[in-house]
Amino acid sequence: MKHFSLLAALAALAACGGRPPSGMVAVHDGWARETTAGVIVSAGYGRIENGTGQDVRMTGADTPVAGRVEIHNVTDDDGVMRMRPLPEGIDIPAGETVELRPGSYHLMLLDLNRPLRGGERIPVTFRFGTGAPVTASFEVRNAAQAAQGGGQ
Repeated sequence: MKHFSLLAALAALAACGGRPPSGMVAVHDGWARETTAGVIVSAGYGRIENGTGQDVRMTGADTPVAGRVEIHNVTDDDGVMRMRPLPEGIDIPAGETVELRPGSYHLMLLDLNRPLRGGERIPVTFRFGTGAPVTASFEVRNAAQAAQGGGQ
């Protein structure tokens, strides 16, 4: 039972935004965009901190509010902004943090099974090539909140 309590405490720390202990990966400041009725797509953002001594690859994510989640990146190709899926995932170097933010890396929450409302929280579970998945609680922000916070 002590082992389970330690794991639960570490998972809570990762989800709430505290610095991960050495050897852990954590997700901080997660949020998703609010949607209106009939809209079945949203985007998710946050910071992924690699507290391990080795590079890790985020290979995917899941949430119960979406039929599927894809990792995407926005790039500037000669003045044309393009959004592309990253099916192989994102590398997170050892000891570094990668930001998921508007206009860059982000999660696309596709085939939403209901509208996302500002102020609610949704669970998002991140998968990595090695190691345990990490579940974080994402705040759903309305357009004004998202703009005020500059996306983060």
